[in-house]
Amino acid sequence: MSPGLMSFLLAIAASCFAYQLDQKRRLLFAKSDLRLGGFTDFSKRLKRFTIDGLLQRKLHNYPAAGLAHHALFFGFIVLLVRTLLLVGRAYDPKCQLFWFAPSRNHVWAFGNLYQILREYCTLGVLAAVGYFACLRMRHHQKRLTQSREAWLILAIIATMMLADLTYEACGSLLVNALEHDAGASRVILGAGFAARFVAPFQAQGGLVSAWAAPGTSFFSIVLCTLSPRWLIALGTTTYFAHVTLVLAFLNLLPNSKHFHILLALPNLWLNRIGSDGVVEPLAASAEQLLAKVDALMVEGNIENAAIGIAQIEHLDAKKRLELFACTECGRCSEHCPATRTGKSLSPKLLTLAMREQLKSEAPRLLGKSQTPPSSLVPQVLDPRALWACTTCRACEEQCPVGVNYLDSIVGLRRNLVLMRGEAPPALHRAFDGMERNFNPWNFPKSERGKWANGLDVPLLSEVEHVDYLYWVGCAASYDERGKSIARAMARLMKRAGASFAILGAEERCTGDSARRAGNELLFLQLAEQNIELLNRYQSQHKFSEIVTTCPHCLHTLSREYRDLGANFAVVHHSVLLSQWLKEGRLQPNRAVAQSAVFHDPCTLARYAGITREPRAVLSALPNIQLREPLHHRRNTLCCGAGGAQMWLEEQNQHRMHVARAKELLDTEAEQVVSGCPFCATMLTDALGDLGPLGNSSGFRVRDLAELLDMATAEAP
Repeated sequence: MSPGLMSFLLAIAASCFAYQLDQKRRLLFAKSDLRLGGFTDFSKRLKRFTIDGLLQRKLHNYPAAGLAHHALFFGFIVLLVRTLLLVGRAYDPKCQLFWFAPSRNHVWAFGNLYQILREYCTLGVLAAVGYFACLRMRHHQKRLTQSREAWLILAIIATMMLADLTYEACGSLLVNALEHDAGASRVILGAGFAARFVAPFQAQGGLVSAWAAPGTSFFSIVLCTLSPRWLIALGTTTYFAHVTLVLAFLNLLPNSKHFHILLALPNLWLNRIGSDGVVEPLAASAEQLLAKVDALMVEGNIENAAIGIAQIEHLDAKKRLELFACTECGRCSEHCPATRTGKSLSPKLLTLAMREQLKSEAPRLLGKSQTPPSSLVPQVLDPRALWACTTCRACEEQCPVGVNYLDSIVGLRRNLVLMRGEAPPALHRAFDGMERNFNPWNFPKSERGKWANGLDVPLLSEVEHVDYLYWVGCAASYDERGKSIARAMARLMKRAGASFAILGAEERCTGDSARRAGNELLFLQLAEQNIELLNRYQSQHKFSEIVTTCPHCLHTLSREYRDLGANFAVVHHSVLLSQWLKEGRLQPNRAVAQSAVFHDPCTLARYAGITREPRAVLSALPNIQLREPLHHRRNTLCCGAGGAQMWLEEQNQHRMHVARAKELLDTEAEQVVSGCPFCATMLTDALGDLGPLGNSSGFRVRDLAELLDMATAEAP
């Protein structure tokens, strides 16, 4: 290829690519005040960038597909040098990019090693393309969307690799002909164009060995009967094809799902640090939020007001970046409990719908059109999909590029609740209960501490100091199933010799359900009252640490309240019980089950990252065999109660808690153990829904505290 033609192609490709990138950049920031951050917590960001980005940790959840993607990813990194080298050869036929030059005198020279690596990476990319084509053709998976674009990209990648191998084989055969065929030498060296083509291969020698370059060797065998003129023509054509396809592929990226190749790593870098599952606040206080809402109501544009997410322009730059970073792999939907049980929600389709809406409204956002904005709900998104989400974060756990679904779904709910009042009626009843009596069941607040009757549990207001403030939570205070957990935990703390107290009627709902259901105002009101109370007792040195049996309370008190200026030391009871067992403060002396399976609560495993301690507690029990369900630890399956679903009816007859109970039953364990009162209630209810299967299985659901309480109780 002549230098002039190469310069022309590079100029056209670079100009088109730069223009498309600039359009996407403008679209990211159009009508958005947010500027992308990412300059704090450098070491933590670098660690995540390396592990989740470069090493692609989450791809390992699908071993075969993950291996194929690794071959593509690292293959393209290695072959990037090859592409630069080929471009350079248009200007200097002997271009070898310094230390990448092969050596005929030193077998282990860096250039020779790179040639071997390049060869095997090319074959690895071809194998990966074949695997992905097979997935779409013979073993089609529901999570993948069939599209012409996907097949086009696979075809381009395969053609680039085959063209490169053919080009290399032609050059190798021509050099071999130069060294052994005088007639061929005259033909090749007699033409300036041919001499330029052969020049870079002369430093590499003749035919390559089969082990060092199996692909090139294979094509050399196939093409060995061609004359030098045909080899030159074929080699030139494949060289031209490889370079032009690379430039074409580069310009396809900004307008395809493969844009994630450029955006996945930046998106991972820019994700928040140390705030897994923490919802972004709307305001610093309830008063500020109320003033903001009142001001928008005065303006009269309630339906499209910028409280939460109502229009596509309400997505800030980071959320828009996530839409373009999505790979459409479908792992989010495949692991979503709502999608698995036939609900209206599919995280993948929700993301794609918003991305298409962003593209369709680009002219308006960029100031090229005066068309009125569209409301996302219900014009683009089905409201039933939003209310089906349990906020379990299974989608985020699986997403390889760090898309944050939680903030988007909660943001959409916030607009529906705060500005349009369109929450389901059952949620309004729960909101009323939290507002009036500080619990979603709407039981009298005076009854919050009645579960402790007869246990001699002191109130924090009546003691000088205790080691632990036991934050009981609404479920363990009011729900009959949860009360048993609270009583068991109180007995265990007494046996361990720990001083503790409860708040009693002073305790209020943390507001977890309210926030995840979109009622940010109610959450802030509850949070401010709880923080004020806890700060007062903390300033009086009334307690050292908070312990709770509820993962939702754990997360809210320790993380969600942090954005409001609170700083409390909070521990889940599984961690505390594990510690006491190690210290010998609790001595299990009774066998309570022959086998057990632990159901990981989503908020405990994925939000808090606590999976080891509950199993340590179970392992300490006498003569017990621990079994694991198909979905466990961070890959757990939701019970269906999170995200305020505890107060809602499911959208169809295929219920989440029943699906989870069936999976736990498949382990044939005698005892199902959980670490969350909501999970215990849902799984217990699943037994009744399962009918004869649940009743005849001997299946029993207990909390860690209940089981350990039985194992450490004194013999009657």
